[in-house]
Amino acid sequence: MCETTRAMRVVVDSNILIKDFHRLSPPLRMLTASLLANHHQLTIPQIVIDEVLNNYRKQLTELLAKESEAVEKFRKLSGASTQKSLTNSLVDSSCDTYARSLQTWLGEAAAVILPYELLDARAVAARAITRRKPFDDSGRGFQDTVIWMGVLSLATEEGPTVALVTNNRKDFAGADATLHPHLVTDWTKCTNAEPPLLFASLEDFIEAEVRPRLEPVDEVSVVSQLNAGYLWGRSVQDDLMRLVEDTSPYVPSTTTLPLPPFAENIEISSFTKIYSLNATDLRKLAQFDMVATLDLTVYVDLQFTIDKWQYQAYGLAEWPHVDIVGEFDDSEVGSLPLVLNVRVDVTIDASAQRITAIQIREAVPVG
Repeated sequence: MCETTRAMRVVVDSNILIKDFHRLSPPLRMLTASLLANHHQLTIPQIVIDEVLNNYRKQLTELLAKESEAVEKFRKLSGASTQKSLTNSLVDSSCDTYARSLQTWLGEAAAVILPYELLDARAVAARAITRRKPFDDSGRGFQDTVIWMGVLSLATEEGPTVALVTNNRKDFAGADATLHPHLVTDWTKCTNAEPPLLFASLEDFIEAEVRPRLEPVDEVSVVSQLNAGYLWGRSVQDDLMRLVEDTSPYVPSTTTLPLPPFAENIEISSFTKIYSLNATDLRKLAQFDMVATLDLTVYVDLQFTIDKWQYQAYGLAEWPHVDIVGEFDDSEVGSLPLVLNVRVDVTIDASAQRITAIQIREAVPVG
């Protein structure tokens, strides 16, 4: 039997979907399973959809520009005639395909779209002038304010408690990490209902409100195979190493690592060696899909970026174990081999008999 939690109206910020455009990571797969099972109701401001689509196009366009620059440099250096494989038409068609897939997902999840018409321009202007949250002290925060005005429109509707899921804690949260007092006051002026609960990451929402409602899978054979290191004859270690190399999963921001405080975008670029593996939980996502929690002790390669100004100003004398392996236009790329105890979620496709995705939940250095 799965545990019961309350049903909620879940408002998801654009940064959640931009982090995983195609919704393949275990947290978004779990959210999707929960929505399809009618455990929760998805509510999306139209501006979130527009921001996601715009960011998708922006990232593809940046890749196109980088390839064009590289091809031109190659031509000048070698004298050889070469053509680029990315084109504007390919970017356009990819964006169209992605927009259709996003709309399909929203339709299947029975998402409620909050339109721009809910926006009161005078109210938004007043918030900007008075620097009322989500506006910051410099007056930035229009998109976040549009999202909040959409959330606020739910105050007059009867329904379950609202959950606001966003990575943008600084503009939505107060000093205690709950909803900012400005926003709580907005809500209580409209209704006596409980104010929205703020979740600073999708992972936090999954742990509190989704995972407990996913049906446990009583598949002793699957757990036994995972712990033995082979799933349907496939090497679990090989699959995990391949997935990490292909996706470079991010390390949770709460992890304490022996890195400079100005290190950013910390990810695991490879699992060099897995010393131990223990499967601790198995839940059903769909007819042939499961999500498993694995505890690993693993030798990893961390990769991260360091702002060039910070690097030039402070250097790495206090961190002699950190190597600089490359550079971008405005940052250095660092690397650090390390042994970690990690807890990961992996999705398993039983029909294909393979592990399909991985997410780092926790990471603690060994020793």
